[in-house]
Amino acid sequence: MRRLATLALVASAVAANASFDLMLLPGNDGRIHRYDPQNRVGLGAYGANESGMITADNRGISYAATMFSGDLQAMNYSTGQQVAMYSGVTDYRAIELAGNYVYGIAGTSLRRTNIVTGSSNTVGLDAAVTWQSLTTFGSHVIAIGRTTSNALSFQSVSTNTFIANPALASTNTLTSGTNIGKAAVVVNPITNQATMVFSMAAPASTLFYSRKTLQSDGNFSTGVFISGTLANFATAEMLPNVVAGHAGGVWFYGQDGTSAGLARITRGDMGSTSLSLGESHTFTAPGGGFTNLNFSSHAGIVIAPEPGTIAAMGLGLAAVLRRRRSKSNPRT
Repeated sequence: MRRLATLALVASAVAANASFDLMLLPGNDGRIHRYDPQNRVGLGAYGANESGMITADNRGISYAATMFSGDLQAMNYSTGQQVAMYSGVTDYRAIELAGNYVYGIAGTSLRRTNIVTGSSNTVGLDAAVTWQSLTTFGSHVIAIGRTTSNALSFQSVSTNTFIANPALASTNTLTSGTNIGKAAVVVNPITNQATMVFSMAAPASTLFYSRKTLQSDGNFSTGVFISGTLANFATAEMLPNVVAGHAGGVWFYGQDGTSAGLARITRGDMGSTSLSLGESHTFTAPGGGFTNLNFSSHAGIVIAPEPGTIAAMGLGLAAVLRRRRSKSNPRT
């Protein structure tokens, strides 16, 4: 009861706070778990369809790619109600939402699904690259991968024309077998400089985060990227995700380095020339652990729910409180 009351207070308090961040986390139980990384509090879970990849925006709907089945499920992230199911779309490696489309990496293609009509089409990406991550910025979707010669490669696709620009291989050499985690774009609130941040790790080696400055159109001026060390995360089941926060920051989310039953979140803030890592904390892993997840699992975009969404979540929590009170104090 005390915990539910606390959640209700958090939900009502953040309605007036525009900086509220809401994470939508894939759980080992197949559900999507809501988490507030700033206040360090869980806000319940919804769904039950083995959702491994999640994307959302502030319109109130999340889109989850059901692992291994190719289904794309749309759900209200406040109530958990399913609003659409796009069956048998494809088996995705990463997904992102931009405008009225969900974009997903499927092998060496980028597929987009119209969230209004459900229709899909694809555009080819560079076939010499193993594409592993995806993010969006402005009018571009940006894919990240590793070439056969172990160079990091980027390829942007216009969301207006759905035409792919030529892939740009970096001048930095990766270790063979390097895996790349979910990416996000963070914008410095003072300089308006946009920087793409992502995690990567080679087997049995140090985990890194990397960052790369973007041009205003979502393309790159050079192939050079800058890396730093990301500590205290494990990579056995899932690479740390990067999701965009407020005020020029990102959240790194993944398995804690000491226990598969713990999740870890680390804050990163983009300065004028570098990304500074800040507070880090752990909590019970959504769904009880990370044992059945894989590298393609990733969290939903950190979003700023509109006051109506938070009010709905607060009303839902209040309803739970009322039901519990009525059960504990039945009328005679």
